[in-house]
Amino acid sequence: MSIFHYIKKITPDVLNKTDVSNRIDIWKVSVSDIKNNIQSLPEILSGDEVKRVNKYRLNKDKTHFIISRTILRMLLSSYLKKQPKDIIFSYTNTLKPMLSTQDLEQQIYFNLSHSNGLILYAVCRGNDIGIDVECLASTLNSDALEKRFFSLGEREYLSSIPLEERQKEFTKIWVIKEAYLKATAKSISDVENVEVITEKNKSLILKYNGKNVNLDKWKIYQFEPEEDYVACVVYK
Repeated sequence: MSIFHYIKKITPDVLNKTDVSNRIDIWKVSVSDIKNNIQSLPEILSGDEVKRVNKYRLNKDKTHFIISRTILRMLLSSYLKKQPKDIIFSYTNTLKPMLSTQDLEQQIYFNLSHSNGLILYAVCRGNDIGIDVECLASTLNSDALEKRFFSLGEREYLSSIPLEERQKEFTKIWVIKEAYLKATAKSISDVENVEVITEKNKSLILKYNGKNVNLDKWKIYQFEPEEDYVACVVYK
């Protein structure tokens, strides 16, 4: 069975533009679909990636990394028109993966995120991009994260939401924060400096270090890739 059988394209219509130069592709993979057939995956990881696999203590973490990186290489190979094993990654100082200099001329940008067995990939041409996904049923400690990383305005907004809706609304704010930091190659530890203001008409204001982010330049799109999952992609 082809590896691409496990990869599903789920690009929302609003991002599925006919102009290839501006189109954003969103792909998803369920780890549970592949983990029992992991031996069928092609051996295309680099030496550095194999070393990283061996550093994981838990088998589930090894399996997850092998699947996520193998699928990433397979996806990017279809955009770059080169063999998956020949793709070379470099990393920003915040460890965001990107293509090495030799492939940058093709202007392919990508990002990936995972939560509770679901992996999302975002791929586009010519623009920085970040994606984040969270499972509503995950062990994300919203109370502790809210107290530590959310502004007074964000906390007041959440307190105005009915209790049964609060976890989802918290998660929607959280994925915006993380997707923006990933798109701009900032450290995830900087999350407390990102503020998401939800106005009464549900429009958003995004701030970084107290200054408004230009949302004509940076676009935010939220969606639900599966039931009980919330995701966000931020792109130029």
